[in-house]
Amino acid sequence: MTFVTARPITVKDPTYGSITLSVHEQGDGPAVVFSHGFPELAYSWRHQLPAVAAAGFHAIAPDQRGYGASSAPEEIRAYGLGQLTGDLVGLLDALDIERAVFVGHDWGGFVVWAMGVLHPQRVAGIVGVCTPYTPFPGTEFLKMVFGDDVEKQYMLWFQKPGVAERVLDPRGRLVFEKLMRGGVDPTNFLKSARAIRAESSSPRGPPACPRVSSTASGPSPSSGGAGRACSPCTSRCGHGRATAFSGRATSRWSSARRSALAAALSCKAISTRAKPCG
Repeated sequence: MTFVTARPITVKDPTYGSITLSVHEQGDGPAVVFSHGFPELAYSWRHQLPAVAAAGFHAIAPDQRGYGASSAPEEIRAYGLGQLTGDLVGLLDALDIERAVFVGHDWGGFVVWAMGVLHPQRVAGIVGVCTPYTPFPGTEFLKMVFGDDVEKQYMLWFQKPGVAERVLDPRGRLVFEKLMRGGVDPTNFLKSARAIRAESSSPRGPPACPRVSSTASGPSPSSGGAGRACSPCTSRCGHGRATAFSGRATSRWSSARRSALAAALSCKAISTRAKPCG
């Protein structure tokens, strides 16, 4: 499969100056922006872009800042959620797009959920492919979950410059073979997921969305406390693919348009282009 060629688009960061994003686009129509995770690139969406474009949408997939051909500032604070969501807003501005549906995988899921909190006026809908909504996970929260062994959680391990690089850089091929080809035994993963869910279950129900303010290092909870609870923007099939959109986020879209996007993101739509999910 030939992936559509990227083009550079420059956005402005008020703190770190010009950021150039390497952006892949395909199709015309309402915008759908894809946000990749770690350690990935926009290339991860090479099967979804043509399916979504064929369904009548403008499919857009940038390499996030710090990845691939996009700008990579040295400062750690340049990668806060405030900055990453700012890149997506700048991308919409550069393409003269008012609102878009945002699809995020892994770390990209946190970025697109943050779009709905920090920039709701630019969001027509959100799809978290494998990342459910949670209040923004600061490093202190992650330390509470994973303890002092920061190697258990890559976001914590990456906080000190040079530590992860010394381990990963000489083993690039091995890292990608383990992450992209080897995978995790589904049985063990399911056991771990159930154990974590049991430990974190609460009779109080799902967490409310925090009201947040953007800082130099990204968003942080404001003193205003919790806001209204989030409801999912999509229904999902058994493999986690979107099957239907609902809620106020897509109220400006017709039911036919929402169904078309859901179908384009479904297992059936991409099974001819990639290994079927499941």
